[in-house]
Amino acid sequence: EFELENSRKNIEKFYKDRGFPYVKVTVQIKEKDGLVNVAFLIREGKKVIIRELLLPDGFQLPRKFSDIVNVPFSEEKIEKLRLYLKRKLFENGYRDAEVSYKLFDETLEFRIKRGKRYIVTAIKVTGDLEACFEKQRLKLPFPFSTKRLENLRGNLIECYAKKGYPDVKVDTFETYEDLGEEKAVTLNVAIYPGKLY
Repeated sequence: EFELENSRKNIEKFYKDRGFPYVKVTVQIKEKDGLVNVAFLIREGKKVIIRELLLPDGFQLPRKFSDIVNVPFSEEKIEKLRLYLKRKLFENGYRDAEVSYKLFDETLEFRIKRGKRYIVTAIKVTGDLEACFEKQRLKLPFPFSTKRLENLRGNLIECYAKKGYPDVKVDTFETYEDLGEEKAVTLNVAIYPGKLY
């Protein structure tokens, strides 16, 4: 039964990636004398070619996703675009953003619920013996994102390694304050240089 359900889902995915968003696949099983006959019933539904793509204000379709319009509906390509939009919102401080889409005939409309925006308003640094943090020249406030945080950690580790601290460790954690539409983030950075070589 597990394999049958996987097969059913794979058949639906195959069709949804080739222009049939409304496909329905069901399984019929007949048992007789220890043998099982399995039939997959496929109702393709209407074939859809996306003629128009609607994105929320402030978003433009990146060139790498231009193959979504004027071609048959592809759930795989649309899901990649949905995740791309979600990542862009995440990088801009919207950690709780929800991105969904609706299909109306040949029009695909993306919808976004941004949620609260996380903004770094303060940074507290401890253990910075070599003043590596000052060299980052960060201007407050800025949108909080894990990518930016990883870049900061990497830059601090690289700075200390160049100054003779190959065992340096950088720990970070955040504290939050709710400000209505936004969340103020205080970024706490603890640097443990280790032994100087």
